[in-house]
Amino acid sequence: MGRPSDFDTLIARGVADADRWQARRFRRLLRRGLLAVLAVLLAVGLACGAAWHARQARDRRLQVARCETRAALLAERTRDYKGGGTLPETRVDCAADPEQGLGTLDRALARLERAGD
Repeated sequence: MGRPSDFDTLIARGVADADRWQARRFRRLLRRGLLAVLAVLLAVGLACGAAWHARQARDRRLQVARCETRAALLAERTRDYKGGGTLPETRVDCAADPEQGLGTLDRALARLERAGD
């Protein structure tokens, strides 16, 4: 078979051009698809982060409220204390550190219960 004809060369070039065009189109679609997936992942991540922060804030508010309630209970029981001796004053800053405040208040309430027995 000798040298290919001009027609065969044009067809081969057209097929090669079409292949390059398809490859470019595929890469463009793939790039857009990956960007879309990344955008969705980013949106989901931001939504989860916002929900987590909201839950942390709510939990902290509940803990502060629990601490303040326990402080009020301790103040009431200390006022009603009829036992002998003096009770040490317990000061707690519930807003600054509610976990430590709850621990301190629980120990003070236990001490008051023991003193009342």
